[in-house]
Amino acid sequence: MSQNNNSANTFIGLEGVLMKANRWFTTKLARTDVNGEFRMSSGFNRPCNYSLEFSLGVYPLGGFAVTEHWWGNQASINGPKLAGDWTLDIFNGYDRFCSHIFRGAFRYHNKQIGGLMRPFRPSGNLSLIQAKDAAKNWQGINWTLFPVIRIARFNGINNTEWQSDEIFSTTCHELAHTSHVITMNAGIIQFGQVSNPIVESWPAAIEWYLTGLEYKSRGILNYGESTFNPTTPPGFPNQFGYQNWTKTMNNISADYTNLFINLVDNFNDGTGFSGSPNDQVTGYTLANIESGFLKHVYGLSSLSTILKANKPVGVTDAQIDLLLSSY
Repeated sequence: MSQNNNSANTFIGLEGVLMKANRWFTTKLARTDVNGEFRMSSGFNRPCNYSLEFSLGVYPLGGFAVTEHWWGNQASINGPKLAGDWTLDIFNGYDRFCSHIFRGAFRYHNKQIGGLMRPFRPSGNLSLIQAKDAAKNWQGINWTLFPVIRIARFNGINNTEWQSDEIFSTTCHELAHTSHVITMNAGIIQFGQVSNPIVESWPAAIEWYLTGLEYKSRGILNYGESTFNPTTPPGFPNQFGYQNWTKTMNNISADYTNLFINLVDNFNDGTGFSGSPNDQVTGYTLANIESGFLKHVYGLSSLSTILKANKPVGVTDAQIDLLLSSY
């Protein structure tokens, strides 16, 4: 199984999807490997009906399912009836859209993420990710009270289809809201007290980091860095590594800042992009922020206090104050 990845200009293996082979009352299951290949534990003597499901359940933790509608209707591909192996190249269309949502969620739930928390919901509940085959004026949204995630296939401004990396990135962003809620001591009740810039800036950093891991591993070594500006650039936060953020960026709410990115990276935005923060802070890690003190951050004031109490070597209180003054 492979998918067309237009961000990397290649086909890549679709890892982790659930494969089914059915004949009469017998169903056999397998998951694809990193190359998109799979092998059932045993075969059928006669042709069977193949299908592919975009879901990952991990007992007893939970997992996620990509759905076509609000509830149910598992996103899937019905394959052929044949005796041999089924192979599929997903070129375009709705199936490709679902495959990149799955890839982002699979990375977050099951692959290397630099020590971050997995977005597994409590009590083994699945995160439902609705693949919205429509144009919307939002790219993704997470109703964290439920939570149900919705991701749009088309840009509501110009009706163009989102690129592969943008679909992947948005999936990570919306799942990061779920992780943020789980991190808080009192869950959604405590999360509701967090200011909007913190609520949106944290997942912006997570999607930047995870999408960077994914595409650097696929050969785009400067993906998400200050020098990354391809012919067809992705939306925020991956073009220029979001080092070009200002409070007045076009089509982006001022709440979606690069604050947490700037705590991690070692590039001073203000030296490369006019009007961007003077960022002399570096040395924090997203994993340490998440596990150490994110649950105590409600706004810039509490963040300032906690950052100063957990400074990396070489970072000063004055540098932290200077950075936060831009937000």
